[in-house]
Amino acid sequence: MQTNQRAARLARAREWLGAVLLSSTGCEVTEIEVERSGEAVIPESTIPDEVIMDAFREMDIVLEEFSDLGVEDKDLSDAVLTDLEIVMLDPPIADFTFARRIDVFAVAPGLERTRIAFLEEFPPAASFLTFETDGADISEFLASDEFSIVAVFTGGAPDETLRVQGNARLNVGVTMAGACNHMFN
Repeated sequence: MQTNQRAARLARAREWLGAVLLSSTGCEVTEIEVERSGEAVIPESTIPDEVIMDAFREMDIVLEEFSDLGVEDKDLSDAVLTDLEIVMLDPPIADFTFARRIDVFAVAPGLERTRIAFLEEFPPAASFLTFETDGADISEFLASDEFSIVAVFTGGAPDETLRVQGNARLNVGVTMAGACNHMFN
């Protein structure tokens, strides 16, 4: 009997502590870091105006990561690409010397294409590129049903088909209202 009373008091204390912690944050915004990778092909002998990194599609998977907290697309406050790199996968000795500039955009149906990263200077024989990011808010893109990253290469085309990997890191601001409502209902 005493053990059950103690367990009940501990459970009430945990609930009370959780309520105090949530009320002290005011159910405001919390920042969550999300990483994604995907591959793309840059075709040979044509000017690759737009290369769609197919594996970066369906970035709304980010929302699924928070669904157990009761977070929905309306709970996204902002989302910013903080890091982007592209790595040459195949052929392993290829580089990006064919390009003079690369602009990277977020694209989704019904939304205006938004530049999120760029690169103007390329190290000689570089097979690994780190982009400058623009700090644009792409939360609307994350909430979209179809979201992709488009890289626009200017300067020329590679001599052979290239396979690259893109690695992205996003900082996603999530209002915890959904989580608070889920916890107290």
